[in-house]
Amino acid sequence: MAVNLSNWYSNAIVGTPQVGADVDIYEVSSNAKFAVGTGFERSDGSVFRYSHFGGVLHVSGLLCSQDFSESGTAQSDSRGTNVADCTQLSGQQFDVNTTGSYYVQVGFGNISADRWAGGYLLISKDDSALGVNHQGHTYRIKGNTASGTPAAQKLYIELYSPLQGTVGSTSDISICGSLYANLESATAQTDTQVAGVNVSPILTADSYGWVQTKGPVGIQADASYPATAGDVVTLSDTDTGQCTHASEAYIASLFHEPIIGYCIDPGGADNEFAFVNLNL
Repeated sequence: MAVNLSNWYSNAIVGTPQVGADVDIYEVSSNAKFAVGTGFERSDGSVFRYSHFGGVLHVSGLLCSQDFSESGTAQSDSRGTNVADCTQLSGQQFDVNTTGSYYVQVGFGNISADRWAGGYLLISKDDSALGVNHQGHTYRIKGNTASGTPAAQKLYIELYSPLQGTVGSTSDISICGSLYANLESATAQTDTQVAGVNVSPILTADSYGWVQTKGPVGIQADASYPATAGDVVTLSDTDTGQCTHASEAYIASLFHEPIIGYCIDPGGADNEFAFVNLNL
């Protein structure tokens, strides 16, 4: 799949889109028409989010997730930089990595510019030498420089909001990409952050369109899908992008795959589509 480095993101407070009721939820385009993540609730209670698709989805009705390995990074130990060792930015009111700054300098190689834009930075553990209670803070990422800027194996992350504490050389961090960018078919235990269900086929990677996150929708089901309305529905543990149910025989689904809603109508055979009351 492809990570789009020019995606349009926003940190605005969500309200009613000014385009009104003429939004075409089935439209797919090669250029973004809204900020990625823009959402609205229809009068029937169904909710939709504008998304960037990094992979091809040959049919509608599949569960979609970001490619975590491309969009984020698991907890990484000691990736911060001591303030005294940071390459400071001129014209900034606060030094990089200090309280009040909108910039963090971290150590990573092979990261392209804006790869993490629209995502989230978590301070998962404090630098113990600083004596501050900064861990547990989550920040929205506005953008990032490529590895090598400002120094070898270093990069800047720009935040939408100011740091609430100091970042040091032994600070641990995690990064989660935008939930609505670089989407592909969700895969159990790998790419499980289900963003929604694509309402149109995505026949070209690096396209833009809508996913549904709440309300009645058809989802392709695997062979073990339920025969009883009302069953809990989860991401399939065998087929990418498909759903299954959390019966006694498949109780592991409740431990390893996210719950995405409840069965309205079980549909037919394997690989057919079933009605689900989606609740993401």
